[in-house]
Amino acid sequence: MGRKGDSSPRSPPKCPPKHEYDEKLKMISLYSACGSCSCVGWKKPADFDEIKIEENCSWTDAVSFSSDCQGCGHPLEKHIEKVRELSNDLISRLATMVADVDVLYHRIQQEDDSDTKQVYYYLFRVLRKCVQNRCDLELDSPFGCPPFEQVPIAHILANFVALKNESASASAHESDFETAALISQCLSAWTLETPSTHHFRIAEMNHSRKVDDELSQYKIGYARWLQFCRTPTVCKSLPRHDMLAIFGRNFLRLVLPAFAEDLKRRLDQETDDSSQRERVMREVPGFLRDLETELSKKDTPLVDSKYAPKLPKGVKRPTALTISADYRPLNVDTTTAVQGLEPEEDMDAHDFI
Repeated sequence: MGRKGDSSPRSPPKCPPKHEYDEKLKMISLYSACGSCSCVGWKKPADFDEIKIEENCSWTDAVSFSSDCQGCGHPLEKHIEKVRELSNDLISRLATMVADVDVLYHRIQQEDDSDTKQVYYYLFRVLRKCVQNRCDLELDSPFGCPPFEQVPIAHILANFVALKNESASASAHESDFETAALISQCLSAWTLETPSTHHFRIAEMNHSRKVDDELSQYKIGYARWLQFCRTPTVCKSLPRHDMLAIFGRNFLRLVLPAFAEDLKRRLDQETDDSSQRERVMREVPGFLRDLETELSKKDTPLVDSKYAPKLPKGVKRPTALTISADYRPLNVDTTTAVQGLEPEEDMDAHDFI
């Protein structure tokens, strides 16, 4: 780091050969208690950020196991004494959690929505505690654990196609299964509106449903979706679940109006003049309207786990809703869901309380 009082320009630290195991240990040290005092995590030297690091190098390349902690003054090695006793597999999982903690910290700092921030903060604390305790992840989520409904959305859509075409031809079934597959793909990639946005939208509409009751249900559904479906796409230590597999009728009824409105807007913006686009424009809006109507019925067979409608000869009920190879998927932009989730190199997430 240079001698004390030396004002001469510092040359960038040379990037040594990368040793993956050592890099993981250094990452974990940020949240590991010192073996010689009560310090809870190794902290970078005060002047660390002033030092330029060579391109393609990270902070783990610029420090050694003898580098002193800014907080307690003990070397980094003292913060990983017990970590070295762990298996290589657990060390790898803990290092992944550290990376995810940084991602969540960065997101918390940028997020304005309180409901979204609450979920990120919960996950941040859980992952950080796992690293500090040197243990595997165990989620005891305040939002419950999936699956959340008995009949999942994927089955509901397949049931709806069969119900909608009870007396129709095989080609009608196949066409609607394609439409359902497209809707499934778009719904899985769709970014749910925040509870505050949802509240503003439904408050302006003359629904007979109680706004407060619906908002309460939506907040729970949104938190579950954010924790189990969306955040795991950028936090690899979190278990990821398919929205179509863990949610059912109640969740679908909450999100369907906004989804249908947004999907229609995207379809209107499509510039493709192919016959395929015309088909999508013709079939999708009506499909969603009919689905919403059917879901509102108390005695709908869509949520009956024993419902097994008879299909025309040659038509098989799909085990999963998939789009045929020649069917061009709608271009759904998912970047808004993950933008800003990459961690910054100079963050000190271990200082965040």
